[in-house]
Amino acid sequence: MRSRIKTKRIVCAVALLLASAVCLSACSLIKGYIRNGFGGGSTATPDPGTQSGIGGEISANVETGFSSKDTDSGYTEAGSFTVVLEDGATQADTSKVEVSGDVVTVTAEGTYVFKGSLSNGRIVVNAPKSDKVRIVLEGVSVKCSGFAAFYVAQADKVIVTAADGTENSFESDGAFVQIDDNNVDGAVFSKDDISFNGSGKISVKCAEGNGIVGKDDVVFYGSVVDVTAAGHGVQAKDSLKIAESTFSVDSGKDAIHCANSDDTAKGNLYIESGSFVFKADGDGIDVSGTLRIDGGSFDITAGEYKGVSGGNDSFNPRGGGRPGSSYGQTSQDTVSTKGIKADGGAVFNSGTFVLVCADDAIHSNTTVAFTDGTFTITTGDDGIHADSEVVVDGGNITVLASYEGVEGEKITVNGGRVDLTASDDGFNASAGSSGEGGGYGGYGGYGGYGGYGGYGGYGGNSSNCSLTINGGYVKVNASGDGVDSNSVLTVNGGEVYVSGPTNNGNGAIDYENSGTITGGTVIAAGSSGMAQNFGSSSTQGTILLTTQSTIKGGTGITVKDSSGKVLVSFTPEKNFNSIVVSTPEIVQGGTYTVTAGSWSETVKMTSLVYGGGGSFGPGGGGPGGGGWPGGRPGRP
Repeated sequence: MRSRIKTKRIVCAVALLLASAVCLSACSLIKGYIRNGFGGGSTATPDPGTQSGIGGEISANVETGFSSKDTDSGYTEAGSFTVVLEDGATQADTSKVEVSGDVVTVTAEGTYVFKGSLSNGRIVVNAPKSDKVRIVLEGVSVKCSGFAAFYVAQADKVIVTAADGTENSFESDGAFVQIDDNNVDGAVFSKDDISFNGSGKISVKCAEGNGIVGKDDVVFYGSVVDVTAAGHGVQAKDSLKIAESTFSVDSGKDAIHCANSDDTAKGNLYIESGSFVFKADGDGIDVSGTLRIDGGSFDITAGEYKGVSGGNDSFNPRGGGRPGSSYGQTSQDTVSTKGIKADGGAVFNSGTFVLVCADDAIHSNTTVAFTDGTFTITTGDDGIHADSEVVVDGGNITVLASYEGVEGEKITVNGGRVDLTASDDGFNASAGSSGEGGGYGGYGGYGGYGGYGGYGGYGGNSSNCSLTINGGYVKVNASGDGVDSNSVLTVNGGEVYVSGPTNNGNGAIDYENSGTITGGTVIAAGSSGMAQNFGSSSTQGTILLTTQSTIKGGTGITVKDSSGKVLVSFTPEKNFNSIVVSTPEIVQGGTYTVTAGSWSETVKMTSLVYGGGGSFGPGGGGPGGGGWPGGRPGRP
C-alpha cells in the first residue's frame, strides 16, 4: 500500500455456526508499515517468447547512434595546431588561437593539440556556428576562479579527445561571474554540441557549480571521466549518449542530469556500455525524457540510506545541493535521492546494477520495462516504481530492502527472476491516493478450517489497476501484502512464492475486485486475518487453508497428491497460519495433502476453488453478501 497510514479491512467476527447462516461484523484497522529483514533468493530463466514489446517501444524513442567524429580519437601532430599553456606565456603556432593573458581562445575549425597548465585561466572555443573543432588534450591542467576552465561559447560541434596515456584536469572554484549572455555554471561548459573520446583521463572539479555541462547534445565514447562537483556531475539538455566509458562521479546534486523543459521529446539518455560509480547527494541518474540502458556496470549511491522509511514522494525532483555549499539551495528545497529516475519511459536491456538509495531505486513517471540485466537494490522507499506500468520480460531483480518492492498502476511479469523484500507490500498495483467505488461488498460463507468469514468483494472498482504474472520466478518476503492489486490480480504462469505478513491487517494475497489463476505455481503463506484465495473465475485448482495454530518460519510446506507425489514445496521465512497453494496438478475431483511441520490437512477438490477468502469452518466457502457501504477506502 502506498499510504503511510492506511486503512485495511479486518473482520472482527463473532460467529455462530447455525444450519443456515453465519453472522459476522466488520471493523476497520489503521496501521503503519512494519519493518522487515532481508530475504533470500533463487534463480530463473527469462522466457523471451512472452515479452510484451513495451521495452522495444521505449527503446525506439531514444537515439542510439554514434557518428565517426564521436568514435574516432585518432589524430596526427602534422595535421594539427599546437598550443602550449603556461601562466602568462602561452604559445600557439597559429593565428586561429588568440591569447589574452591566460584566456586562450580557439576561433576557427581545425584540430588543436593542447599541452601544459594554467593556474587561473581558461580554454575557450568561439568559432563560427558552422565550424567543427577538435581539442586534443595531451597532459592539460587548467584552473579557473569564478568561471569555466573549459568553455565552448559557439561552434557547430566540439570534439574533446583525451590522448592515450595522459591525465588532464579542469577545475573551477568560487562563485561564477558571467561574461556574456550564457549562464555558465560548470567547470566544463558547452553552449553547443560536445563530444568526448580518447582513453586518456579527464578529471573535473567544481566547488560552486556543476562538473560538465552541455546545453545541446553531449556524447562520451571510450572516455575516462572523474567528476567532483557541488552541483550535478554531468548535465546535458537535449540528449546524452555514453558508450565504452568509465565514470566516477561524486556530486552534491545528481550524478547524471539530462533535462529539457522546453521539448518533452528531448532530454533523453542512452547508455550502451561502460563502468559507472556514482555517489550523489541527489539522484544517481535523472532524466526528463526517456532512458535506455543497453549494458554497463553501475554502482550507484543516492542520498544517505538510513533504513526503510517510505513516504518520500514529496521530494522535489530538481532541488538540492551539497551540504557546505550554497549552490542550488533554498529554504524550501527537499532533495530527490532516487537511484535512477526518468520522467518519461525507462528501459533496461542489459547491465549490472547495484543501487543503494534513500528514495526509490528505479523510478519513472510513466513506464519501466526490463528485458534483461542484474539488479541488486537496497532502498528506503520503493525498489521499482512507475506511475503507469512496470513490465518485467527478463532479468534478475533482487530487492534486499524496501518500503514496497514493485509499485505501479499496472504490473506485468512475463519472465525473469524477481526476489523482493519489503516492509510493506511486495507487489502493489496501485493508481493513486484516492479511491472510487460504491455500493456494498460481501462477506464470505462457510470455508475450510480457521480464520474469519471472508469478503465477497467491495462495491466499485478503485482503479484500473492490475497485477499480471505470465511467467518467470517471483519470490516475496513482505510484512504488508505479498502480492496486492487494487483491482485485478491474474496469474497465468510462472512460479510465485510468498512469505507474507504476520499481522492480521494484511494478506499474502490481496486483491480488490477479482483474483484469477489459470496456470503456474503459487504458494503464499501468511497471517489468516486477511487471507484471500483466488476466485471462482479461476481455471486451475487452488486451495486456501488456515492452520489452527501459528507455524514457525523456516518450516517447509509440502503439497502431495493422493499417490504421495510431491507437487510443490516452499519454506516461508516468517511465521504463518494461512496457506494458499495452486499448481496445474491440482484438479477437480483430486485429493491433496498439505503438510507443514506436524500440521497436515487433506483436501478433496469438489470444485476448482477450495476455501474462500478468509473462511470459517469446513467446506468450500460460500458467496458473499453485504459489505461496506461506499466501497473500500481508496489506497494509493
